[in-house]
Amino acid sequence: MIRTMDALAASAFVGVLVLWFRSKARRAVNLPPGPKPVPVLGNIRDLTPHELWLSATRWAKQYGDVVYLHVLGQGLVFLNSREACFDLMDGKGNIYSDKPKLVMLNDLCGCGDYGKSVAFTGNGDTARRQRKHMNKAFGPGAIPAYNPMVVEATDEFLRSLLAAPETLDRLSRRFIGGLTLQLVYGYKAQLQADPFLNQSEECVEILANDIVGGAGLWPVDLIPALQRLPDWMPGAGFKAKARAWKATMEDWVDRPYQFTKGAVRSGEYDPSFCSTIIEDKGEKITEQEEHDLKWTANSMYGSSMDTTVTAMQHFLLAMMHKAQLEIDTVLHWELLRWGSFVPLGLPHRLQEDDIYRGMVIPKGTLVYPSPDVEKRHLDPRQFVFGFGRRVCPGQHLVDSSLWILIARMLATFNIQKPLD
Repeated sequence: MIRTMDALAASAFVGVLVLWFRSKARRAVNLPPGPKPVPVLGNIRDLTPHELWLSATRWAKQYGDVVYLHVLGQGLVFLNSREACFDLMDGKGNIYSDKPKLVMLNDLCGCGDYGKSVAFTGNGDTARRQRKHMNKAFGPGAIPAYNPMVVEATDEFLRSLLAAPETLDRLSRRFIGGLTLQLVYGYKAQLQADPFLNQSEECVEILANDIVGGAGLWPVDLIPALQRLPDWMPGAGFKAKARAWKATMEDWVDRPYQFTKGAVRSGEYDPSFCSTIIEDKGEKITEQEEHDLKWTANSMYGSSMDTTVTAMQHFLLAMMHKAQLEIDTVLHWELLRWGSFVPLGLPHRLQEDDIYRGMVIPKGTLVYPSPDVEKRHLDPRQFVFGFGRRVCPGQHLVDSSLWILIARMLATFNIQKPLD
């Protein structure tokens, strides 16, 4: 026990020295502007655990469209304009498309591990295999085949909504989740009560608001030695949380995949993303291929839920605050523009030092795209689905499904504020 404590104390002391020297070195280069840091700790007081995009918007107004902060020596850059996002994420995608390897997310919670969730997998062969699967299933040419399924699910949702409009929020989440389950796994969920949907709502909440809330950084990401703290020690509670979250997330990934695998073996199944690949590979599917398929499928499923639900909620707000005739003509693009469902993108990791407009962005900096989308003449689909090599592979399915949903809601309902 004493040896463990001595080792931790030594690691902490060395870590503080390293951070101090790093902070001195950073002051010597021309970094982008940003909030003033405090010694060693940096801008730890400027980061918020939730709705960090609001802080990024405020920093953009004060410091410009490229803002730099650091926390315990880890650099963070926020890109607050389309120009900066396109220049770096697209124009220099070879060095701006990597993903950070975070101790809490990757090692302790098992959500990344550089070969699991597509959104957190670093550059390399695994990322290429994952995106190849997704582009084959959800590329522009594949989308029309899904339209009849989307129309059927949308009509079922609208009938349920007509019968119980007060349950809109819950119904909308279950509609989107159920539709994605059907497309990805061939599983037909029940809107009112379904075990897979219940589990998905829980896991999306954990992932979005607990594991990667705020900037996605935990103290253990900045001081990896903290993962060796004894469980009983004050401040080590994150380890118990990580173990519980890891078990929950892995079960979420595995259960629907095993459903599809069993259905294909029985010969009674609906076509889906997973069933198509399982059929194609047959008994020859390798452990690595199954691993890639399972996590790629979950990435499609998990990422579609909050984004599409948020877009639909923005649509309903628009209908209640603008004239329906005006909305009918421009709604689809305008909805994506002023109601962006991801106002702050997931971080990319810079793979080598870069200079942009005379400002130095150090290697290893985490780069967050947060573009202003106010100009109406631009097609918002150019930036709401991400940038460069990390653009969302499911963008065409989300765009098509959202259009079908909006068109059928407009044809079915008059949407207005409730009367007193």
